[in-house]
Amino acid sequence: MHVHVCERIPYREEKIGDVLYFNYKTIENHMYKVEIYKRVIHECTNQISELEEDGEIMHVCFFPTDKQTIYFRILEKTDA
Repeated sequence: MHVHVCERIPYREEKIGDVLYFNYKTIENHMYKVEIYKRVIHECTNQISELEEDGEIMHVCFFPTDKQTIYFRILEKTDA
């Protein structure tokens, strides 16, 4: 697991073309080796669409996601 904590307010804003980029100062940067021991799925949030191919309708899931809780324990802290 990588934990990267930045300041709330960017120290610089930069616009390139139509895109606005924000630069933040890093406060903390840590990496951990974790073990996942339990996963609880609360709600299915898949986004499914219908597509037609060769005259046949297919149901395609573009974003297979779930609202979930993942329980883990930290095994080791490593250098980031």
